[in-house]
Amino acid sequence: MAKLYRDFGKEAKDLLNRQYEAPGSWKYESKGKNTVDRTLFINPKAANGGDKVWADVEWNSKEHNLKTKAVVAQNKFAPEVTYEQGDNKVKVASSALAADAKVTIEAETKQKIADRTVSLWSNFATANKQSLVMASFQLNNNFQAGASGSLAFASGFALKNWSAGFRLTKAFDKKNLVAAFAFDDADKITASVFGPVSVKVADKTHKLDVAAQAAVKLSDTSKPTWAIGTEFPVQGHTLKLKIDQTLALSMSHIY
Repeated sequence: MAKLYRDFGKEAKDLLNRQYEAPGSWKYESKGKNTVDRTLFINPKAANGGDKVWADVEWNSKEHNLKTKAVVAQNKFAPEVTYEQGDNKVKVASSALAADAKVTIEAETKQKIADRTVSLWSNFATANKQSLVMASFQLNNNFQAGASGSLAFASGFALKNWSAGFRLTKAFDKKNLVAAFAFDDADKITASVFGPVSVKVADKTHKLDVAAQAAVKLSDTSKPTWAIGTEFPVQGHTLKLKIDQTLALSMSHIY
């Protein structure tokens, strides 16, 4: 299915934010994929802060179109169940097994209307006896030269904190070149770009992923943020580098 509005700019956001730890911190994560049906699959994780040891536990059933996942730690059990049938998907998740836990229900569908693909997404979340309902309408379209785009509008039913944005993609060097623009809660503007780059050094071509993102709040334009980063393989490992608006240089080495 096409990327939903909440995931516009996800490629750049992940490259610039995921797998970077604070100074003095470390984290181990197993990233295995559960490819065998009806098999319990465990991805162990460890860090030197918060929950020091935890795991993602998965069990899927292709026959019933079900995917289950739970985050399991010493004092935490957060389950998630997803049912997917064609272009329709429903996901129910809980932050814990407790009366005051945050429970989220998401429904997603994709339909053809007048030769255009329309994605509809709704979210119902409740925590501490308070509920929030969000919904989004998204128009997806394919253009000439192999490009595709999505235009989205999302809002709570009160229409107070509405959001809107667009996302453009084009296949490039076996990956997608992605540009995204978002206007969140009628206040925050975020623009990002992500794509592959080939660099030739000493007659050898090296492939990198690069990303850039900038954001500013209209309610406080004195504190804009930006970041530029890259990710590339090094002898079977992955090296990530980024610099942000504070001119701080960060590096992450992923084994």
